[in-house]
Amino acid sequence: MRNHLQWINDLAGLMLVVFSFSLGLIPEGISKEPVQNDLITKICLANFKAAMALAKKTPPAGMDTFTCACFLEKVTNGASIDDAQHSCKELAAKRFDL
Repeated sequence: MRNHLQWINDLAGLMLVVFSFSLGLIPEGISKEPVQNDLITKICLANFKAAMALAKKTPPAGMDTFTCACFLEKVTNGASIDDAQHSCKELAAKRFDL
């Protein structure tokens, strides 16, 4: 139950950040990039965790952060979401000998 409540709390926080961006509520002079990167990373980690749970697999330690850091880098450098996901899954599989 605690994990479920934490997930709802995290989702609410992410929605607040997205809503704030969409309305331009982030004050001028404050860089939005770290907030966006944090948001992307949180969503990636949540999706990674959900995918592993659905597959009933336990990933090696560090695979989640490696994969999501890769994803953020690829998307930040102009890759599509699909291309970034595909590329980073392959890189993670090689790095963690899967």
